[in-house]
Amino acid sequence: MTLYNVKKAEPDTAICAGNPVDLKATADPVSKVLTTKENSSSGNQGGMFYLRAHQDVTIDSFAVRFQSNQSIMAEIWGKSGTYRTFEQNNGIWDPIASYYNFTPKPAGQFTVIPTQVYQSIAGGDSFAFYITTVNTPAINMAYSTGNGQQGTVYTSDGIIDFVQGTTNKYFFGAFVPGFGQVLDVRIYYTTKAGLSYVWNTGESGDSIQVRPTQTSEYIITVVDTSGCRSKDTVVITAYPVPMVDAGADTLLCIGQTYQLQAATETSDYFWMPSVGLNMDSILTPIFSDIVSREYVLTAISGINGCTATDTIRIGVLNPGPDTTVCDEDIYVMPATAPSYIQQFLWEPIDGLSNPAILNPVFQSSVPSDYMLTAISDKGSRKTCVVSIGLKPCAIDLEAPQAFTPNDDGHNDHFKIYGNHADEYQVRIYNRWGELVYDSKVITSGLEGLSDDLWDGTFKGKLQDAGTYVYYIWAKNNNSLEVAEKKGNLTLIR
Repeated sequence: MTLYNVKKAEPDTAICAGNPVDLKATADPVSKVLTTKENSSSGNQGGMFYLRAHQDVTIDSFAVRFQSNQSIMAEIWGKSGTYRTFEQNNGIWDPIASYYNFTPKPAGQFTVIPTQVYQSIAGGDSFAFYITTVNTPAINMAYSTGNGQQGTVYTSDGIIDFVQGTTNKYFFGAFVPGFGQVLDVRIYYTTKAGLSYVWNTGESGDSIQVRPTQTSEYIITVVDTSGCRSKDTVVITAYPVPMVDAGADTLLCIGQTYQLQAATETSDYFWMPSVGLNMDSILTPIFSDIVSREYVLTAISGINGCTATDTIRIGVLNPGPDTTVCDEDIYVMPATAPSYIQQFLWEPIDGLSNPAILNPVFQSSVPSDYMLTAISDKGSRKTCVVSIGLKPCAIDLEAPQAFTPNDDGHNDHFKIYGNHADEYQVRIYNRWGELVYDSKVITSGLEGLSDDLWDGTFKGKLQDAGTYVYYIWAKNNNSLEVAEKKGNLTLIR
């Protein structure tokens, strides 16, 4: 069994240490032989059988035993399928090969018919053969004639099976083979089936990927089903890569700068990306950005051109801007942090909905400075501070420009919108200055949309479509703020 070189691009190759290399072993087809039982001495001029392939094979030639060493002629016929098919469809056999006037070895010994067959049989298929000879009868296998049934299966190594023929009589031109018993035959064939590949790495299969960090030798051993072995070796030379250290990950509060402290043994290096760094061609650039960045430092060996990289993450923790919020409002802390932060802690915890998340809800009557501590997946931690002040909530008021009191269930009443009003009053005047609606002072508070107010009537009568004037008064009892709003209102019918 012969193997081609194990190779990537060349039989032996060189790489930069740690880079992947694909190794693939190839093997020539293995030559094999299947010999049927040799327990017959009766002679006949023809034999029939078929081969059942479990995996792809190519039939190369046949050897048979003859009763004498007289010069003979031989023809080989064949067809896809089994010999059984011929009994149902006469004349489907095809000539495969023939040879004239060759002299067998001494009687009783196997003699190769000196003609190549080259018949391929795919795995799962079968192919029938008929060998005819003249002048010197071939020796048949022992077989009980007369019943026409399929004969015994003779197995090689699981690659092909030999199935002997029946006793039926067939005719091929000038040849009259008589009873169609199987010849005592040896079958020479080649196949790649049954080959197993084992590498000295312990892996199996014809292909592997390796990442040698030093010069290494890889040995492939190929074994066929008969136990025959063949080996080949490939040497992968691993060139050293330069040392490179981009530095440890760090966390910063927004607005802070950081000077990187990288190291390498070569003078050829660069940072990627360059955004956020004052220089990308020195080992100690200064980071000044408001967003988190990941930087890769690439070092290039001046000896062999091999490269090495290292990565540093600079995370920016932003607890949000200092701010003052309305003492009655709900405020979500707008903090941001790198995605690889695994833990958060706000202190103090008073006034926060959940101090262990990045964006808790603040609602408190007490202003405070809050410290946000973040811890990364690699244990880096940083604490940043944000101040939250409080102020009284200002009253805000809004009124619609029109309404349609037509009892269709939509916009049938004049309503107002507002917040932070504990008391309020609404008055509406017609174009002659006459007061047509007075809500009086409402003390239920105004946080959002008011209840239904004016329905477009006065003293039980529908008012005409047109323009009216509204006046809104509101008061915040906590801050004692008083607000007023005036405007025009259109009544539409």
